Amino acid sequence: ELHRVIIHGVLHLCGYYDKKKQEKERMTAKEYEYLSKRGF
Repeated sequence: ELHRVIIHGVLHLCGYYDKKKQEKERMTAKEYEYLSKRGF
């Protein structure tokens, strides 16, 4: 969970938003993409 939260924060710093449903879905997909690349 900590890794996901860190990635979530970094994505915000990179300009991703999660206010709207579509934005949240895109951001969540990116979180899992980066988690899987790191073996989590």
